[in-house]
Amino acid sequence: MPFMETDMEQEATELQAMIDADPELGEASDVFNQEYEFRKKLVLARKGAGLTQKELGMMSGLPFRAISRMETNTEVSPNIRTLFKYLSALGYNLEIVKE
Repeated sequence: MPFMETDMEQEATELQAMIDADPELGEASDVFNQEYEFRKKLVLARKGAGLTQKELGMMSGLPFRAISRMETNTEVSPNIRTLFKYLSALGYNLEIVKE
């Protein structure tokens, strides 16, 4: 059976209903989405600088694998020192802004 876009829409609707019904699941979903968006911004900053993960590793002193994990692995969060090295090598700093 071919993939149907309506199947995906139905699954999205069902998932949203589950999230709406369970506050803990909703909170976990929010955290996941925030982390995903943050990792996406890291990748966009690196690519915007025209750098590969390997090149950024050489500039930051971080192993290539650490950069790869930071950009893709949602199971492990980077430590603050690693994050600072990554951002500093790209010319960024980290600010805390109240919502």
